[in-house]
Amino acid sequence: FFKNMFSFTTSPIITINFSELEHRAKKQMRSYVVDDGKHMNTMELPVYGGQENVSGMVDISVPPGKKIEHLGVKIEMIGQTEICHEKNNNVKFTSLVRELESAGTMVQSKSYPFEFSTEKPYESYSGLNVRLRYFVRVTITRNYNSCVKDQDFAVENYSSVPLI
Repeated sequence: FFKNMFSFTTSPIITINFSELEHRAKKQMRSYVVDDGKHMNTMELPVYGGQENVSGMVDISVPPGKKIEHLGVKIEMIGQTEICHEKNNNVKFTSLVRELESAGTMVQSKSYPFEFSTEKPYESYSGLNVRLRYFVRVTITRNYNSCVKDQDFAVENYSSVPLI
């Protein structure tokens, strides 16, 4: 009974792809997701410079024959600090938002290019108790359950060697 009652919701699949990944340096970063209670997972992230634009493509897949009613689709680039044992104590220091689509109905899969050009003043960091992370978040806002997908990237600020 309950399965049929809630089966009217169709969830799209959101994929975030950064541009030129094959030419970009990668960095191993610690994740705060603990896999077996003893080890922390690591993620391999693309590296961007503090002045570089972050760009790519968002793909939203709608299952064949289904439709997704939504109140809007947006993409954000967020920089925030997190204290690992306090989920509600995140501090955003950078947040840019772009609307990809206004309210409506999706009846087929769609792709949206994105580009964010802003200074990213702090380098990515992942320690035992604190993490400074940058990520792109796509949100499909709906009345009953919004769909959210995050994709992290690393930032390293390179400086030139001073001439003596």
